Amino acid sequence: MSEHLPENWPAMSIEKANTLLSMPGSPLALKEVEIDGQTYQTYAEAPPSLRELFLLGRMSFGDREFLIYEDERVTYEALARAAAKF
Repeated sequence: MSEHLPENWPAMSIEKANTLLSMPGSPLALKEVEIDGQTYQTYAEAPPSLRELFLLGRMSFGDREFLIYEDERVTYEALARAAAKF
C-alpha cells in the first residue's frame, strides 16, 4: 500500500493541521470560555447558542432546502415556521 502514497505523505501532521485551522483569524479559531466553573475551548466566531444558529440559518438561507427526504422538501423558512408553531 505504501508504494501508492505520494512521496511527501503525509503533507503535515494532524497537530500542525489543527494548529493552522484553529489559529487566530481563521474561520475555526478557538477561544476559551468558562461555563459553570469549567473552562472549554469553543469556536470564536460561532453563534453563541443553538437558537442563534437556527435564526442565522433562517435569515441566511430562507427559501433554500434544509431537509430532503424522498419526494419531500423542507426549506429553512418552513422549518422555522413549524418550530415556532410547535
